[in-house]
Amino acid sequence: MKNNIYFYEVQRFNQWWFWLIWILVFAIMISAIIFSSDNEKTSYVGIILVMIIALAMFIVRLKTIINEDGVYIRYFPFHLKYKRFLWDEIEEVYIRKYRPMLEFGGWGLRLGIGRLGIGRKNIAYNVRGNIGLQLVLKNGKKVLIGTMQADAMQQILSKIKQQNGERI
Repeated sequence: MKNNIYFYEVQRFNQWWFWLIWILVFAIMISAIIFSSDNEKTSYVGIILVMIIALAMFIVRLKTIINEDGVYIRYFPFHLKYKRFLWDEIEEVYIRKYRPMLEFGGWGLRLGIGRLGIGRKNIAYNVRGNIGLQLVLKNGKKVLIGTMQADAMQQILSKIKQQNGERI
């Protein structure tokens, strides 16, 4: 990755309603542990699993970098290294509004459903919102990267398109 970074964004799951749901689930799980008697056959595996998932949500983050060679993303902890999409590999790039539930079944690291089609050719990396950077790759894949800074991203894309003669 070259040093000239034009755009940088970090997103986390920090919506108030999201955390309210997890706090309620967490409280129910803790209550189940506290108020269960020794005679009851309580499955702690499910409780521990839910607690681990809730705690893991604190570390999930999506980093997006746009620079002179392309678009880089890292969806930690799923990606330990940045995934890169070089400008030479991108046929088309634009900002678009999308419907997370209908097109991808929600937020997170998602495979496309609905109008984008089912399968690994359509993937979304999103954390919140409904606006993203759509990449159409020359190999036929479509990659959607959610953003909360669409205006700043659009300005950078316009500059890059001018520099590259509208090639992408």
